[in-house]
Amino acid sequence: MSKWYACVDWNVCRSFEYTPSGGGGTVSIQSSVGLNGINRPADVVEIQKALNRVPAVEGGAHPQLTVDGLCGPLTRGAIRTFQGKQFPGIQPDSRVDPKQRTIGRINEILSAQPASSASSAQSAGSARSNLVAAPKAAPDSEKPEIQKAFATIPECLTLVRSAIHRLEAIKFLGTSSAVANWNFKVDKSPNPTAHIDRIIGIYRKMEQVLFFAGRPGTPFRLFQWSPHHPDPKQSGVPAYTSLGGMERGLAEKDEFNEYKNAIYITPEFANKVFAASIIIHELAHYCGGSERNIDSIEHRASPFPHPNGVHLEDGFRSYARMTPDEAFRNAQSYQAFCEPNRVGMPPK
Repeated sequence: MSKWYACVDWNVCRSFEYTPSGGGGTVSIQSSVGLNGINRPADVVEIQKALNRVPAVEGGAHPQLTVDGLCGPLTRGAIRTFQGKQFPGIQPDSRVDPKQRTIGRINEILSAQPASSASSAQSAGSARSNLVAAPKAAPDSEKPEIQKAFATIPECLTLVRSAIHRLEAIKFLGTSSAVANWNFKVDKSPNPTAHIDRIIGIYRKMEQVLFFAGRPGTPFRLFQWSPHHPDPKQSGVPAYTSLGGMERGLAEKDEFNEYKNAIYITPEFANKVFAASIIIHELAHYCGGSERNIDSIEHRASPFPHPNGVHLEDGFRSYARMTPDEAFRNAQSYQAFCEPNRVGMPPK
């Protein structure tokens, strides 16, 4: 089970606890098949048959595998080829696990095939693959969405540093701010100075992450490319990340072979006008605490529609009625405060 935090729009920001489906029984295995798998003969047969049914243009076995229940280099290679085709940008692991990403995608493809045309689809795909060479996939670093994400770093830094300076001015000058009160409930806090310090701490982490991510030659890749949100049922998600990703190791990955210390960018990001705002939203999740601890930053409330906003799936109160701690733990608050003349402006 994994949890991602993603935002399509201000009121369509959701967290997903997602275990990929096994595909409705189209192909079912009891244990892992492939490299370092358990490789029960019955399970291997299921995967061999399935890969033979997947069209070659979709990453199916070409040439056809011998269905013998033995997981040798050809079967492992066919699994790897399928993963490389279906999940570009994610390192294949040459293994199929029950109820996980690879078998879920196999079942999606097979369930879309008419039963009578499965074999003909394979042969037709094989014929096309012999005639037309598949285009070479661009490296992730050359994806336009990734280039756009890195190009937003200077704007993100400007927004984050402005937020820090405005909060520090409130703290040291003792002035009131309608924008800070609306987004972070500073005026409702029993200790406004300590509350502001907590918020500044998150923005400082964002500043640090953005600074290192933008340095030439750094091995740290903040932005990674993904063809879609991990839950294939969710569409329109431009970016997603996990809670507390900043504290994860550079090589630490989850069960889907995705880096835990990255913000994943999808093709939907290319069409977004306020790209820096999206990145700041994801950075709030990324720079807060890990899942469900006292500093985790989730989806508690949206400021829209005015005048009160609405609560989201991790919250219980509207934006107007959040407590200071709820506002501190709300990704939308950090996003809105960075744009005081647009979405962060309190309702009139």
